[in-house]
Amino acid sequence: MKHSTISGFFDAYPDFYETSLTGATPQRLNARHTFIVERNRQFFEGARVVDLASHDGRWSFAAHKAGAAHVFGIEARPELVAASRETMRRYGVAESQVAFAAADALRGMQSLPDASCDTVLCLGFFYHTLQHAAIFEQMARIARRAWIIDTAVCPDPHAVIRVERVDATAEWNAVPMGAIRGTALEGRPSRRALELLIEQYGFSYAFMNWHDGSIRDWQQLEDYSTGNRITLVAYRNPVI
Repeated sequence: MKHSTISGFFDAYPDFYETSLTGATPQRLNARHTFIVERNRQFFEGARVVDLASHDGRWSFAAHKAGAAHVFGIEARPELVAASRETMRRYGVAESQVAFAAADALRGMQSLPDASCDTVLCLGFFYHTLQHAAIFEQMARIARRAWIIDTAVCPDPHAVIRVERVDATAEWNAVPMGAIRGTALEGRPSRRALELLIEQYGFSYAFMNWHDGSIRDWQQLEDYSTGNRITLVAYRNPVI
């Protein structure tokens, strides 16, 4: 039995503590729900939401419970798509409300019409790609209102993207690519690089303040505590 000093949304839906190996502790999931969903409800209520790299469906489900009219999750790993669909069935969520597709995030977005959603979720994904500009270009094309981004960043004060090779067999890393079997290249942007990319596609942005005093215990949230991971909302100005 897992316990948390931060209680919250996922305590009522504990299946998500078991459906993934990635960041699935109550402490972490509940705190992230507060900053990603609870404090941005205006971008979920009645909205059509696209959830990039939707993983085990945790944030697609959270968006649905926050009042989204429809959620479409795009996930490259078929086994995680299958797990997402099964969890939705267990919690009584119809496919007409939350649907998933097994696809690369970029290709999945390219299949969607212009302005086909209100909000794009890009959570725990933007540092697992080398297609940063192309991803944002598609996000700008399909999203009428906003992007909610939660990503690790590199600490460099300049506008840089740090590239590294990772084990692609781990579900928390990028999917396999290239000639070196079982590996992938990932690009972790600096905060300034992220800002420039957002500005380039005509969006304004606001960072969520993880140091507002609401978190007393930073266990399992150390990356947010140090600023190596950030959460922000990028929005059209004016918001439609």
